[in-house]
Amino acid sequence: MAVAWVRTPEPALDRTFAHVAAHWPDLTRPGAWLAFPLPHPYVPPGGFFKMFVYWDTYFTLLGLVVQGQWELAAGMVDNLVYAVERLGHVPGYVSAKTAHRSHHRAPVAAESATPSLHATTPSRGVTEAPQSASGKRDRWI
Repeated sequence: MAVAWVRTPEPALDRTFAHVAAHWPDLTRPGAWLAFPLPHPYVPPGGFFKMFVYWDTYFTLLGLVVQGQWELAAGMVDNLVYAVERLGHVPGYVSAKTAHRSHHRAPVAAESATPSLHATTPSRGVTEAPQSASGKRDRWI
């Protein structure tokens, strides 16, 4: 369910927001076909890569929340929780052929849940991401 954003005094910026809002469905990819299958769809960085990238997910979530794309945002948070539960961490990236299993990324799984706290669709990840990510953060620091 999309929600209208606050109009700006800049018409060009409003047109940009409208363009992005209209293209979220085109940018979304199924998580099931990845080397480490994710239970929910995701938005790859730039919209043209065919991989789930951990660090980019946080910034994508900010955009989804600003534009009221709650269901997609909640599913992406659930994907982070799913990875922590299955692998003990979120891979740096997951493509169709491989999952980069390194721990060099900053732990943003818990922080990623924060923008989704106001989601209209309940998300398992909104309540479980902070608990699931706490052990990951302790290992990273």
